[in-house]
Amino acid sequence: MVEAFQQDLTCSICLDLFVEPVVLRCGHWFCRKCITSCWVTQERGASFCPACRAPCPYREFQPNRLLGNLAKRAREIQEAASRDAAKENAKAEEKEPEKAREGGQRRQCCEVHGDDLLLFCTTDETCICSQCVNSALHTGHSFSSLKDGAETYKQKLSKALEPLESRVKELTDCEKGQKEEIRSLKDSAASLRTNIEGKFCELHQALRNRKAAMLTELDNDEKVAHKDMDSHLQQIQESLRAAKEMLHQGKTCMARNNPCSFLVGIRPFLGLLRSQKETTPKGDENHLGVLCCQLSPGKFKGPAQHLAYRPLYPVFAQELESIQLDPKTAHPELIINDNGTSVCRKPRVTHIYYMQNKKEPNSETKDVWTVLGTTGFISGKHYWEIETRTQNQWFIGVSLESARGKKCLEDLKHKIWGVHQKIMKETSPDGPPRCRIGVYLAYEEGQVSFYNASDGSHLRSQRASFKEKVYPFFCHPADDALSPFFRICQK
Repeated sequence: MVEAFQQDLTCSICLDLFVEPVVLRCGHWFCRKCITSCWVTQERGASFCPACRAPCPYREFQPNRLLGNLAKRAREIQEAASRDAAKENAKAEEKEPEKAREGGQRRQCCEVHGDDLLLFCTTDETCICSQCVNSALHTGHSFSSLKDGAETYKQKLSKALEPLESRVKELTDCEKGQKEEIRSLKDSAASLRTNIEGKFCELHQALRNRKAAMLTELDNDEKVAHKDMDSHLQQIQESLRAAKEMLHQGKTCMARNNPCSFLVGIRPFLGLLRSQKETTPKGDENHLGVLCCQLSPGKFKGPAQHLAYRPLYPVFAQELESIQLDPKTAHPELIINDNGTSVCRKPRVTHIYYMQNKKEPNSETKDVWTVLGTTGFISGKHYWEIETRTQNQWFIGVSLESARGKKCLEDLKHKIWGVHQKIMKETSPDGPPRCRIGVYLAYEEGQVSFYNASDGSHLRSQRASFKEKVYPFFCHPADDALSPFFRICQK
């Protein structure tokens, strides 16, 4: 039914059923949106019918609600038919597996002779019927029963699947490990995010407290200034009121027309004026003056470090670990000062003698000058800072107790964690000749981090699983022409 009228209900522009159909003067029907869009693409003043090219200078059309209702009804019928067809297809798809199962149990026939497949040709590796055995295609071939052939190839398939099973197991383990790493990463990020939020909450609270204290101090200063100025204003107003009263009395005397009355009252009034003048302090005959109480701008308006940073220094300041160098662990060429806070090389003559008499090392047994701290750590969080030269080839960090006495890089592998001067040159190529390195050790967490203590920038972080004492570690290569220099920062 719908197909019979579909051509009459179809727009010739969008080739679909009408939506809000309109008719032009020439009698052709289109969707309102289609004809409007078509005219937009045409040149202005040259609009025409897309079907017959009849001119439409004013772009006029008439809507037809009846035709629109017919098109809407036809569309609903089409959609219902589509839904019914989809249901039929779904039912057919549900029946296909059943047919496939039924077909799988049907007997298999030879494509050449049409007989049942009874044997297996091991030469061509194909199933055959009894007539194929005597055919020219299988002359000289060997045969077996279908059961034996299937058993043979099951064994081959089982052996071929073994690497795949191993691969699946390996990938399953990798998938599990990767998921665990992703979960660990999320947990680590959440923990670090919580730590950051907690630290900055403390800083924000400290800043809010500092702000409140400064505002309170400003309010107190303002109240004191207001009190003094208000008191002075009250004195001025009282003096003004008294002066106005005296002035009014004087003008009243002046206004008396009777000379006798004027003269009788003038002498007491002039005496009152003289007595008031005598009681007024010198310099205040005319006015009390203006009292100016200003707030101190330096207390409340100045550099940020004075307004906020210095009072909050205890919040930002990192407690430095009291580190001393252990002379017992120092290389013979190194000298530790009396208080154990700095290290340098022995006099030049001694060094030349040492370099001339020591054996030439290879790259794997390169000699290094090392020294450890006196105190080892087996728990807790610790932070210390070291000052050294940027030009030297140094290595600063931590080492295990088992690294004590090791003098070559090969023996120190997997026993030390640190940072070398190359990182400082990469991060601060134009930096000062001396640098200050911060070392942070979190024993239980297995974290060792290094910072440029001059600007607070992060240089490097390493992870480890500590199971023995950890000591501050300082290293200098023996072949460096520059004298080593390390100094422990005390504050």
